[in-house]
Amino acid sequence: MELDMLFHNLPRDKNLLFGDDPKGNFIAIQPLETFQRVHKDFRPKGSDIYISTYPKNGTTWTVALTDHLLKLKNANHKTPEGIAVGFNLSSCPWIEFLAKIDELWPVSLEYFSEMAEPRVFKTHSTEALIPENVGYRKRIIQVMRNPLDTFVSSWHHTYGKYGYQGSFDRFFEKVVLTDSFESGSWFEYHEEFLNASEEGKIEVLFLKYEDMKIDDGIDAVSKIAEFIDLGCEFDAGKIADMCNLKKMKAISNKSGIASIKTIQVKQEVEGLKWAEIDPGTKNKPSNAHIRKGIVGDWKNYYNVEQLEQWAKYVDEACLKYPKTLEVFGRDYFMGVI
Repeated sequence: MELDMLFHNLPRDKNLLFGDDPKGNFIAIQPLETFQRVHKDFRPKGSDIYISTYPKNGTTWTVALTDHLLKLKNANHKTPEGIAVGFNLSSCPWIEFLAKIDELWPVSLEYFSEMAEPRVFKTHSTEALIPENVGYRKRIIQVMRNPLDTFVSSWHHTYGKYGYQGSFDRFFEKVVLTDSFESGSWFEYHEEFLNASEEGKIEVLFLKYEDMKIDDGIDAVSKIAEFIDLGCEFDAGKIADMCNLKKMKAISNKSGIASIKTIQVKQEVEGLKWAEIDPGTKNKPSNAHIRKGIVGDWKNYYNVEQLEQWAKYVDEACLKYPKTLEVFGRDYFMGVI
């Protein structure tokens, strides 16, 4: 496997987690046992909300916007000093990450049970792996980003955080075109959510990253506020300004990412503030978690031959996952936004 730090061949559906041969094509930073633990121990509530994204699609930004709204709704809502990425018991916890840490899981479950409703969690799981309370539709905020930009960010992410040593060109050939990045195929991942929404299985707020960038997230703040039933006055412009890229990068450079300090977590993230100031280039990967966040940076990475390969890949993916083509259109996948 090109990215041997990831766990491959995981089931995409919770109903397959405990079978005799629990396998599939899902890819995650957590092993099978973690997903089994989540669905064995975690108790979902009907009001739960999940900020659900394919990795590097705007998760951290959306969590920050949501955190500021949750503070208005609940004075006791806690946020960390650094950038919230779900590694701690505050903000919007990443259930699957915390379930991976043996010493954290019991206290995490206790914390989850005491969170004010609606509880908001982060996840990169498939639609069918997100916990649900029987009799209630799952409530999801999903951010979707152009895959060309997504995979540029993914390469920096993988190089800086997981120790990947391959060039961007190698990453494109060995990871992108083979659906081998975290969460698997970008197209299959979104197809499942789009179909579940159309079938009425989930209640979802879809946000497109490129639309969010047009007004720095102001409209997204209003949409999120309505979705979480905020119930109080708020200043969307002020919240968006507090969460703009420049200010979030400054926080990241000062404090890094926020995580609970335990022995096992220390082994996972020790020494990685993920706060490099340099956003990097195709020839110089960056360790920054908050890097550029711009639209269209892909133009500085893919050559003509790669874009031809990408076009062929897109056409094949759209045949397999037609709902993504219907919703986004082929031009979107080719960077015409």
